Amino acid sequence: KKSERTISLPTPSPPNRQQDADIGDIVYYKGNQAVVQEIDSDRIRIFLVDDGTEEWINKNELDGNSNRVDIASQQDDDTDQLHRASADDVLPDDDDDDDENDDVDNTHTTNDEWVIPGCADGGMRFSGQLVRSFRLGAYKEENFIDSFLRTRKLVVIKDFNKEQMKLPVVAIETMADGSVYELISTKVMDEGGGSMFKMCTPKVLHMAYVQTAGPGLETVSIQDLLSRIADFGSLTPRKMVARLELFQSPAWTMDSTLQPSDFQEIPEEGQVGCGFICERLLHNLLLRHIKTKKSVSNTVADITICIQVRIFIPSLGVYKGVLMKKQIPSGSPPIQLPSSMRKIGPSRANNPLKGAFLVINRAGLDPSDNNKMIGRIPHIDPKSPVSCAKSFTPVVMSDMLIRMFIGLGVSREITYDYFKRSKSKHGLEHAFVRGVIDPTGKLPSGTVYLSGTKDCAEVCNELYVTRSPCLKFDDARMIPVITSKPSTLSINEWNWLERLPFGVLIFSLPKKGMKSIPEHISNGDLDGDRYFVCWSTKILENIKADPITDMPSTDVDVLNSILTTATAGCNTEQQHQSNPNWLKQAQDHMCATFIDTQKINQLIGCLYKMAHKTSDEHRSLRHADVTHYANAFAQALDNGKHGGKIELPAHLYHPLRENLQELLTKI
Repeated sequence: KKSERTISLPTPSPPNRQQDADIGDIVYYKGNQAVVQEIDSDRIRIFLVDDGTEEWINKNELDGNSNRVDIASQQDDDTDQLHRASADDVLPDDDDDDDENDDVDNTHTTNDEWVIPGCADGGMRFSGQLVRSFRLGAYKEENFIDSFLRTRKLVVIKDFNKEQMKLPVVAIETMADGSVYELISTKVMDEGGGSMFKMCTPKVLHMAYVQTAGPGLETVSIQDLLSRIADFGSLTPRKMVARLELFQSPAWTMDSTLQPSDFQEIPEEGQVGCGFICERLLHNLLLRHIKTKKSVSNTVADITICIQVRIFIPSLGVYKGVLMKKQIPSGSPPIQLPSSMRKIGPSRANNPLKGAFLVINRAGLDPSDNNKMIGRIPHIDPKSPVSCAKSFTPVVMSDMLIRMFIGLGVSREITYDYFKRSKSKHGLEHAFVRGVIDPTGKLPSGTVYLSGTKDCAEVCNELYVTRSPCLKFDDARMIPVITSKPSTLSINEWNWLERLPFGVLIFSLPKKGMKSIPEHISNGDLDGDRYFVCWSTKILENIKADPITDMPSTDVDVLNSILTTATAGCNTEQQHQSNPNWLKQAQDHMCATFIDTQKINQLIGCLYKMAHKTSDEHRSLRHADVTHYANAFAQALDNGKHGGKIELPAHLYHPLRENLQELLTKI
């Protein structure tokens, strides 16, 4: 049976038991490549390369064997080429029904005396399927669904395995006691509960149900309830399913004290998902919800630059994105929302819900804890009043970022020399920072500003900027960085920018009617994306990235904002006639696409690996086949929202299984 492995860093030394791993070693955890960051007796802290997160685990949880890699000890000839993926790295496990190893049968034959009578007939069941486990506990608000469904919410988790693939997802389930549960939202998540970009981790389907009827309960219509929040009926079923996923976004905190009058819709000018919040309101909002010592809460509120949010305002619509703090004059609405943030239009119900509901996403405050530490490193901010923690260890660069350096002209020697140095805070010259739009609106077009680096001599002239995932040559760019006051900004505006702590990359507004800078970087936006920024002189002087050239925007909101008859918030996504049976159609789509969702996830992983394998074979990111695989990968990522076939030339089909080829169309 073929195995699915992640592509490792340079040629490893002979394998050793992972339990003997040292700090800096490459190890494997649940099939994913990781780097050992810290060792504490029988526990280790690892950095997961593919998604950039850290975890404390027991040593015995690591995969059985690993290839230890000590980059510092690599010889020049060891880094002559990246470790190549074999065909086994590319092809996922076969799904043939007669593969006895696909689904391991954990039962064993034994004497009947050793099992309870009727052991195969008992158990709790939901939609005819055995409930393997469930969690007890008091009602707890973890996302927006919890806030209005409360104890009527039930989450059912379905594995993507062969047994579960044969069983349907049901829209409505009636229990023996008369309780009725109705499907409201589905979301594919990593098995551990996170929904970050991970290429090889096992996936599960989170299905949120609402109890619409039951003993002693008032019967409710979930469609009527949702219609009082926003105009779901104007969306296509596919788009509706994607928007209902916003209801399951994990929350850091939620606030219902704001009123619709606190929000103002502004025209789309290239903000691509980033709005603004008055810095006074942001400070007070955070103080209200930070449950810790007053001195600590004041510090967090003072240094927070932006927040990632979900906003529900029945009179205006549902919004998703980032709010960057801004100096907004007193008397003006303290929150400004461009139309690119609006995902659903205002409610058309006769009795829409009142007020507004703001969700701050988990890990949605910036600067992040990691960037707070980076901002205290002496060569980045020599005047920092707080020292960087001695125990701070930078996040190790992933294989994907190393490939981009090499693919864009940086020698392997320089690349791996920087990789080695960047593992220490003393040699760190890169960071993952949140992307936001210019709150002054006055930075020169085509430039960026990296907060918290006013005293960093290394940040000058240009920055190397990309975002994950980056697979092809134009997914990374060299962008001019502002380090001295432009004539377009007042002294007060410039000083305000200079006081911001390290942690965000501020993009200038594009020229009127043109694409924004983030759209040129791996088709990015500013609704929560983090951008990889590097200012290492040795890296930058060797990078050969294509310059950004002005291109007309294809965004409907931007085009509408150019017209003199356009109004703020004219997002055309809501211009369809309302559908009276929209919830049933959305539920039918959730139930019907379960198998397709699994196939899409498999295809995404295959395309990702083939893009890397092809770039290795041709020693170039600019080869046409690399671009084709990368473009198909991007289309597959968006398939859940937009649907349609994924385009790929016929000669690139052969590494993919036939059932995955069904999702493709030839170009």
